[in-house]
Amino acid sequence: MITGEEFAEDAAAHLKDVDKVAEGDMIFDIGPETAARLSEMIQNAGTIVWNGPVGVFEFDQFGEGTK
Repeated sequence: MITGEEFAEDAAAHLKDVDKVAEGDMIFDIGPETAARLSEMIQNAGTIVWNGPVGVFEFDQFGEGTK
């Protein structure tokens, strides 16, 4: 997952495993492992119903999972 310490356009993004997310971290995007798993599921799906982005796409550093 991609975490940050504040919801801001200039916030630093950090790639962390779920068990490494600290109390003050905010989760703003999925990480590359989750993106790969979702990609495989989507490619093999017959029907997909989706609602909304998987990350804070308004900020580039937190929008890669949505792309």
